[in-house]
Amino acid sequence: MGEPFSDQRAALVHKLEQLEGAILWDASYQSNFLRFEDEAALRYAFALARVTAVPVDDDVVEIGYATERYRHALLDLVKPTYEAASYPDNTLRYVIPEVRRLARRERSALLELFGPRLPAAALEDALRHRAFGLALGGGGGVSYVFLGALALLDEAKLVPDLIAGTSMGSILGGFRALGRHYDPQMVRRVIDSLSFNEMFRVFDTENRFGIPATFKLFLRAGISRYFERDGVPLRLRDLTIPLRVVVGGISAANLGDPMRFAHLLDGGRLGVRFRWRIDRVTRAIAEIVSKPLKTIVLGGDELTGEFDVVDALGFSGAVPGIIHYDILRDDRRMLELCSKLLEREGVARLIDGGIVDNLPAQAVRDAVQTGTIRRRDPFILALDAFAPQLSISRNLLFLPIMRLGAETSKRGYEVAHHTITFRDVLSPLTVVPTVKQVDRAIAIGRAQFEKHLPFVRKMLSPIAAGEGIVDGA
Repeated sequence: MGEPFSDQRAALVHKLEQLEGAILWDASYQSNFLRFEDEAALRYAFALARVTAVPVDDDVVEIGYATERYRHALLDLVKPTYEAASYPDNTLRYVIPEVRRLARRERSALLELFGPRLPAAALEDALRHRAFGLALGGGGGVSYVFLGALALLDEAKLVPDLIAGTSMGSILGGFRALGRHYDPQMVRRVIDSLSFNEMFRVFDTENRFGIPATFKLFLRAGISRYFERDGVPLRLRDLTIPLRVVVGGISAANLGDPMRFAHLLDGGRLGVRFRWRIDRVTRAIAEIVSKPLKTIVLGGDELTGEFDVVDALGFSGAVPGIIHYDILRDDRRMLELCSKLLEREGVARLIDGGIVDNLPAQAVRDAVQTGTIRRRDPFILALDAFAPQLSISRNLLFLPIMRLGAETSKRGYEVAHHTITFRDVLSPLTVVPTVKQVDRAIAIGRAQFEKHLPFVRKMLSPIAAGEGIVDGA
């Protein structure tokens, strides 16, 4: 993929989205920052600048380049005024009449330009209702704080239209994608039923599609019953909410002998010796990251949409040197799918998605723009719990790996409209937590996400009728 804002139009839209987010953040937490009708006018004007495609019946009308002059005019009008404003003497309100006139002219020009191809009702629907994309980062046990955020989103009736996940984020995203309603009690039941010995065993087997590691992940043994329908495994295309699962791919030339990763943690115990072995894993991962890798997103095409959900999640969480996942069962369909995928992508093995993209906002953006869901131009919320954290002693051991993850998260921070970086998380090693640990993670996640909820709710709430824009007053 190229840079997310490599063309001028995308860069301009990004500036407008940043400005819109800053204004609505202030409006979310400062009472009387803007009158309701003025805020609605601003939101409508920004939406008119942001929307690039309008669904009309079974077609999509692309309007992205029709509004270029309008975007520049809106940015030049609002940005200097907002940056000069100071609360409570908010001078932003003085440009609202001109914002209304500008948006009214642009709306009329669009309807005239496209004529019958762009019904006013379809344009209004695209402007006033925004798709919701959710990106969940990886990092092992740190990601359990996302459960608190998912619960709050559901309580606020904010349902993702599309989810992308990496590593543990993909597993949690998989559970969220099972239905429109999120059931936190189900997740607690799942975790309560798991044990480390059931999920992990010392590597002592062959490998086909994954890289050997100290622990072999038996994900199907732990969670497959939740991803079945009438005894048949669910495929990615079967999920209620579309899910994109990020994995990495590495070529044979860049991999070398895969067995050199098989025993990096063998015999490791907490203490100096364990630290030394984690250092070996860190160096191995750093070596892999230094090689050309392929970002592969499962679920977005005919081939990978057929992947069993559990297998996609397993490959996304297969950390070289630590966790091995593979398909060694007698399953001709999945074996053929994986072989075709490796051949198509020009890679020899699949690896942890966090090594290529640990905050998959780009996967959300790409999926929406290619028509996975009806609405385009989504609000993308990203959740990151693997950012380097010097203040938490139990995670200092993983700081080098976290720094590697931070590098592959940069694109996600650029693409997402809002990213929440969670602190005070569980250890990355707590991949099979106790119920008590999960409850603690949920409480932490709720407390930290709650501060952002008013803003997220505002960004996703339907925009009121643009007084002085739609009615021409």
